[in-house]
Amino acid sequence: MKTAMFNLMMAIGFLVCFSSAGYGSNVKLASSDVAVITALDESESRLLVNFDLPELPEGHGVYYADITFHVPGLGHMQELELFEAGTAWTGTTAKWEEPWTSPGGDLRNDRIGCWISDNRTGEMVKFVVTESVSRLASGAQANYGFIILFSHEDRQKLQSPEESPVLTIYSGLPRRLER
Repeated sequence: MKTAMFNLMMAIGFLVCFSSAGYGSNVKLASSDVAVITALDESESRLLVNFDLPELPEGHGVYYADITFHVPGLGHMQELELFEAGTAWTGTTAKWEEPWTSPGGDLRNDRIGCWISDNRTGEMVKFVVTESVSRLASGAQANYGFIILFSHEDRQKLQSPEESPVLTIYSGLPRRLER
């Protein structure tokens, strides 16, 4: 636990030093499209979210990226899982069966992140998506956004506009620090 906390503190310190030293910049993006799809039997729901990613200048890289959003206190255990979407969708047309090849959404890769909480009072959810955003922003893969899996009873709480996810990207030119 101490090692994990130390590593987290070092990473935060690096990001603060990195962004304040002029070696990069950060961008906060509100979601450009959001939808909630629910199975016909109402046993599961999924939150779809997409972001219009900025074009990175030549030679710039993504050093860190995360998606955050607030989950209100629901008084019970919650588990959320994050995946990249594997098919293009829009919030106005996405349904449980469409436009997917698999009902509920085409999941591109292995699970990117998992969030579990005994959430009683509400808290921020944060998924680290650095590798995904780097790949999507560079054009190495098409940007179809993300799919967040959650239990049906949480659907109404997560779909409200004031709970819209935010993507934060730290990027810049790789530089060597001189001593």
